[in-house]
Amino acid sequence: MARLHARPIAASFCLLAASLIPTSAIADQSTNQGRQIDLSDWKSQYLEETYCAVQLVLLMDVSRSMVDTEYDLQIQGTANALLSKRVKELILDKDAVCITAVQFSDTAQQVTPWTRILYERDLETYAAQIASLPRMVERGGTDIYEGLNTAIDLIANSPYDKTGKMVIDITGDGKDSNIRKTETLVSLYAQPLMQGTKEYFSDQIPSFNFRAPQINVPNAPSDNGSSFDWDDFEIEGDIIENIRSSAPKLSMDMVTKRAENLGIQINGVAILDMDTPDLEGYYRDNIITYNGFVMPAKGWEDFARAIQKKLEREMIANAGSKLPTQLRGPNHG
Repeated sequence: MARLHARPIAASFCLLAASLIPTSAIADQSTNQGRQIDLSDWKSQYLEETYCAVQLVLLMDVSRSMVDTEYDLQIQGTANALLSKRVKELILDKDAVCITAVQFSDTAQQVTPWTRILYERDLETYAAQIASLPRMVERGGTDIYEGLNTAIDLIANSPYDKTGKMVIDITGDGKDSNIRKTETLVSLYAQPLMQGTKEYFSDQIPSFNFRAPQINVPNAPSDNGSSFDWDDFEIEGDIIENIRSSAPKLSMDMVTKRAENLGIQINGVAILDMDTPDLEGYYRDNIITYNGFVMPAKGWEDFARAIQKKLEREMIANAGSKLPTQLRGPNHG
């Protein structure tokens, strides 16, 4: 009776690895001047250092409305989502995914460096970093405008090329609360109103279509057109109050338009509770880009499910592969 011999696992792995390496690379090793193939980092041999199939900014709300238990649910839920079976498969199926994180309240700050995910070990290391991340921005208001602009700047100035998908993931339980910007926008709107022109505002905020109401105003002294003494003017109706009430939405429109112009997609997880039952609609109307989406969570206890589903949806699209056919993930041709 013939005896069956089990092939050692290590030997099987070596044969598999060797079969995946082009013969030209093996030939290089046979010469004294040939390059050494590192089987633990084979992707880097084929991908440019600046290439990422997806650039992702995790934008985390750490405002005063978020108590410590909710913050813990946010970071633990994000870490667990990154390591969930489906999200892990989708990320590792990509040639490279580059991730960073930002915390925001009244101010915004990058809290993890850009990390390039090539292998499972990279993803596990980054998820562990997220899971142990302390609050690095002081509790304050909910300045979504500042958070989004910081995230946009990070992608715009990242060391990676812009040929892949670029995404900002914002998580929050409240609406934008910055008042200072509102008054700034009132000032910007007031000036074209006083001048009776549209050109000034268009120059200040490119790509934004503003139509100034046509009103008759007297000539008035100004500091090179940069300031006005409101006591010297009589404005009919409640124009300025209307501007003030609409300014928060206008500020969000500006930052969303900036993201769209750079090819960046903004998606959101809206945490719904008794104080913000309409937050999903607010995110949809004011925050996400035209190609973005909102994933609602029914309280922070539901956040882990929502962030996992959102990451799955973002990673599902196939960005193509630059790797040789025999080294590509299962979803690449």
